[in-house]
Amino acid sequence: MIIATNHFQIRDPIHGVIFISPQERAIIDSFAFQRLRYIKQLGFADFAFPCASHSRYSHSLGAMYVASKIFDRVIKEDMVSPFERIKMRQAVRLSALLHDIGHPPLSHTTEMLLPDVLPVHGNTYEKVKATHEDFTYRIIVDSPLTKIIDDNFYPNGITPHMIASLICVHDQNDVFKISGLNYLPILRQIISSEIDADRMDYLLRDSFFCGVNYGKFDSDWLIENLIAVERNDEIFLGFKARALFAFEDFLLSRYHMFLSVYLHHTPVIMEKCSNGFLRNAQRVLTYLLT
Repeated sequence: MIIATNHFQIRDPIHGVIFISPQERAIIDSFAFQRLRYIKQLGFADFAFPCASHSRYSHSLGAMYVASKIFDRVIKEDMVSPFERIKMRQAVRLSALLHDIGHPPLSHTTEMLLPDVLPVHGNTYEKVKATHEDFTYRIIVDSPLTKIIDDNFYPNGITPHMIASLICVHDQNDVFKISGLNYLPILRQIISSEIDADRMDYLLRDSFFCGVNYGKFDSDWLIENLIAVERNDEIFLGFKARALFAFEDFLLSRYHMFLSVYLHHTPVIMEKCSNGFLRNAQRVLTYLLT
């Protein structure tokens, strides 16, 4: 593959060199994305693993890189027209890049302080807590970032709602129906599934910065054996039988990371203490303001 000279290069300790286009850099340079520099990927995990202070900023870049590798493997050039393939690939890259953009400060630790679900995508439920995905949707389709996306990608046929449809399951988009086949399922699975770019990156990244071996798996062999599977005019993500052991290793790696890192007693206790403090602070503020 020939990389255009106007592409920028980012050095990543997990994946090596990550190339980004000038249009993608405009997204990365936005305030909404730059704030991810200050949100730790693993919350309080650095109290147990001192080097685990990496951010959702670096993880999002890594997820975009992995999503591109998966897409290039499963969506062959003869499956769709060159224009449609380029458009789908760019949508997948942007969706992976922005999939965590709605995380609040301290990430999952402060998610319990989010308000009731926002009135986006026609949701009429009451007293349902908003999640970071609700805010991700809002930031992509209705914020200053929306204009940046439109200015840089609308000429290529990519809209904010197209990007959001790959992250949020409630946002349906028929734009990925090509020649009677719906590619939306496989594109969503690249972003979020049991074998997605998000998990592949954070397992490798978290194990690296925590200094443990539990999250390591054969990502190259696993991606090499991913395939597109057609069922009832829809395209899904699958893998060849010879990669079964690699997939099992991937699942076990995630399981072991939960046992040894994500549910380590020190960060869990720190998170519980933080939640208690924040809830009490919330009650005091509510009392003072009423």
